[in-house]
Amino acid sequence: MSEGSHNHKLCQYSAHLPGVILASAFLGLVIHLIFPIQLGDQDILSFVGTLLLMVSPLIVMWAQKKRREVYGPKAPGLSLQDLSRGPYAYSRHPSHLGLFFLVTGFALVLNSLFVVVFIFVTFFVFHFIIIPKEEILLESHVGESYRIYKEKVRMWI
Repeated sequence: MSEGSHNHKLCQYSAHLPGVILASAFLGLVIHLIFPIQLGDQDILSFVGTLLLMVSPLIVMWAQKKRREVYGPKAPGLSLQDLSRGPYAYSRHPSHLGLFFLVTGFALVLNSLFVVVFIFVTFFVFHFIIIPKEEILLESHVGESYRIYKEKVRMWI
């Protein structure tokens, strides 16, 4: 497969993932509006949710900045040091993690059982189905450096 084809396939695959996370939260919100079941103490949940809502955009922006620096046209020649910069030193998927923190913060501030359930299910679908497929594409695109990186850095945190 050509270099351009790898880049296109990886970008095409990754482009829809934030929408999946947000759609999941939206479906949970719709069900919450019909069946408003709360999780617990509003004050505690609002505090934790607000912290997540404040931190998550910073994680996503940091990850996207580093991703543009690292996963550019030189991707097949990336070293382990290139791959392990910024938030990618702590998580192989910090953008996804930041988005999950964002929608979880929203769910906690809303105090919604159904939004949390939908996010939880989506997280497991990502962990066991979507991320492994994305990592196969990354391994084929980047090569041995990415396989070593996977052994050294956790998927989430």
